[in-house]
This record gives sequence, C-alpha cells and structure tokens, in this order.
Amino acid sequence: MDAEVERKAPIRILLVEDNPVFVKGLSGLLDFEEDMEVCGFAADASEALKLIAEKGPGLIIVGISLGADKGLGLVRKLSSESPRLPIIVLSMHDEFPFAKRALRAGARGYLTRQEAPELIVRAIRQVISEGEFVGDSVVRSEGD
Repeated sequence: MDAEVERKAPIRILLVEDNPVFVKGLSGLLDFEEDMEVCGFAADASEALKLIAEKGPGLIIVGISLGADKGLGLVRKLSSESPRLPIIVLSMHDEFPFAKRALRAGARGYLTRQEAPELIVRAIRQVISEGEFVGDSVVRSEGD
C-alpha cells in the first residue's frame, strides 16, 4: 500500500460576479482551501455560460445582481439546462423572501455578502454533498 493517501480532486468553482474586488477576495478565500479551486471568473451571464462549457466547474457561485443580466435569470437557465450542477447565490439582501426566490429558481444555497468566510466554505461543502444551505444572516420573519 502506498504511503501517500489518495487525494480527491478539488471542487472546481466558477465565480459569476461583476464586482472585481469581491471576486478577488472570494477567490483568495476559496483557493486557500485544499479541497477547492477557482477555475474561472465571469462578470455576466453570457460569459458564465461560455466558461461553464469550457471549464466544467463542479459548483457555481452567482452574484444575484449582474448588471443588465439578473443573477436569478442565470440560475433558472442553469438549473433547467444542468440540474445536477450546484449553484450558490450570493446577495446583499438578508431577507428570507430573496433566499426563497433563489432556491425556487434552482439554487441550492443562499448567502449574504456579510457572512463569515468559514460559513461560505461550509456552505460549499454542504451543497456539494447534495444539501441545501441558507446563511445564518438571512432574516426569517414569522411564516417563512
């Protein structure tokens, strides 16, 4: 038996976000994790679709607002074309109705930009293992 333990391939993550500063920070956070690798960046939906075909990511993180392209529109399109591809939505909105809309559109996770970095990493691992994840800072009102 080899002394080396067989390593699993890292989770390949595509970031779809139009804020370059946020992308740089998130990319640095994710690349620091041994089991994660950022395989590309897209600033809009059309670029994202092209990169998905080229890079074959295992997970996509989508900003909810992408300039003229709306993030939820991209989530709907991706979930109908590639239903097994996990998607996490990142948003500035912490109200639960936004999270509900993202999950209905096909996302498996919803986080606000205010989440702690370790929570983002935990969400990715949970979503990859076929779970759903809604961040701690999402405010749930009665009836949600």
